[in-house]
Amino acid sequence: IFGFTADDQGVFYLNGEKIGQTQAWESGGVYDITDKILSGENLIALDGNNTSQGYGGVIGKLTIAYTDDT
Repeated sequence: IFGFTADDQGVFYLNGEKIGQTQAWESGGVYDITDKILSGENLIALDGNNTSQGYGGVIGKLTIAYTDDT
């Protein structure tokens, strides 16, 4: 499971594939990417765009749940 948000706009990519986007920090998204994870290395990328004056930011959280409950 991967969740993210951005101030003001953001796009979430996994292994080069666009998975989701947000237009406001208050409405980020949570995505079940289990079926999109490849064996070996994977690349998560976030592209943020601050459309107003002041500070901007991007944040994401990856949650990994193992099949053996560890």
